[in-house]
Amino acid sequence: FCSRPQREEIYIDINAKPVIWKDRKMLMITFTDVSILRKAYLQAQEMDMLKSKWMRTVSHEFKTPLNGIIGSLDLLSEFNSHPDSQKFIQTGKNAAELLLTYVRDLLDYFQIQTDNFRIAAN
Repeated sequence: FCSRPQREEIYIDINAKPVIWKDRKMLMITFTDVSILRKAYLQAQEMDMLKSKWMRTVSHEFKTPLNGIIGSLDLLSEFNSHPDSQKFIQTGKNAAELLLTYVRDLLDYFQIQTDNFRIAAN
């Protein structure tokens, strides 16, 4: 048994179970202090929320420049018809699109983890 400072909230789990003891029906009641578990649960929820917020921010910070690179390479491709240049432009565009796919997949993974994932019908 531990002492607590006065006026601190505590959370208690109460269980009651019928028992027979010495041929008498009784009710056994147990009290369990679950304050530490509740505190850990609330901290875990807060960490989950922060992780989700961080992931949304990071994914946006990656997706925006990648989309800019892809768009710029598309424009460059239209204005430059030299075959060697086209090959380099396409390589850069393929790499940026692959990286964008990885970022989207990572974001989907975190959304699945936080139960925010929705499947859309096309």
